[in-house]
Amino acid sequence: MAGALARHCRREGRQNTVPASFDAEHVLRNILVVRTMDALDLDAAVRNFVTDEIRQRAHNYAANTRNESKDIRPIRLVVLDGMASAFRSMEGSYRRRTEILVGLSNYLKDLAACHNVAVVVCNHLTSMVRTVASSENGCELVKVPALGCVWAHSSTTRIMLNRPGRIYSKIFYRPVVALRSHSNVTDLQESDLCLPEVRTCTLEKSIHRPPGMAHFVITDVGVRDVPVIKEKY
Repeated sequence: MAGALARHCRREGRQNTVPASFDAEHVLRNILVVRTMDALDLDAAVRNFVTDEIRQRAHNYAANTRNESKDIRPIRLVVLDGMASAFRSMEGSYRRRTEILVGLSNYLKDLAACHNVAVVVCNHLTSMVRTVASSENGCELVKVPALGCVWAHSSTTRIMLNRPGRIYSKIFYRPVVALRSHSNVTDLQESDLCLPEVRTCTLEKSIHRPPGMAHFVITDVGVRDVPVIKEKY
């Protein structure tokens, strides 16, 4: 993926805007990974190590604006993966856990605003029983974000990534692989579908955009649009 990114930037970039040293190794060197065990470690890492690293890199970049190699770049993206796992393993009162969660949310917002950094937080889903009058049992299971409603509404943008399964991909690719033989979607085999699995990305909350959904695939070079294949019939 890092190599594909470097090739794309060199191909799409204007002349002399992408240095020759920008390759896969350069991309990987500028990715910092911090591992935490629980909510307290995560909170301390964000408030200390991550914040100090953002400030230090921004200062070094401002002091080396004439550096032709451009190896010193400010941090522009912070990703927190697995918020629910960190807080579920935390021992203590529920009130204390909520205080840390809300405090971390507010701190991340301030961090993004003060340092022009995009913050992406990955969360898990959990099941919740909801009362439905039209259902036979009077209730149904629905998927909701973990960590409760407070955390679900703390972000300015919420995106839901879903993996519907191979049958969804078969329906999506049907105009490509099924029209010629006029076969049913359920008759398609895995060998008939030599295409990446289609996934969905739903924008559920945003202060800039209306709700919507897009399709994407994951390949060996990263996330890409669903391939458009033209066939002659």
